[in-house]
Amino acid sequence: MDDDADEGLPLVAAVAVKALDPGLPAPWFFRKAENMGLFAGDPTNLEAYAFHAREFYRAIHLHAGDGEGSGTILPPVLPPADR
Repeated sequence: MDDDADEGLPLVAAVAVKALDPGLPAPWFFRKAENMGLFAGDPTNLEAYAFHAREFYRAIHLHAGDGEGSGTILPPVLPPADR
């Protein structure tokens, strides 16, 4: 996640979701994103779902097909705080 954020890339870790809590990654994903200044809030609320959905979409879009996505513009990523 550090490398992805440093390069301004989608968080590929967003693709890994928990089987016990369908649709969201494990809590460490949100703690790490919060420590990196990319996410703030409760990892079980609506903001967590929105953050994860954005990063999931960005990661799939970037790495689909030839690695350049479909040519459409990716949703913006917020710059890390104090990195």
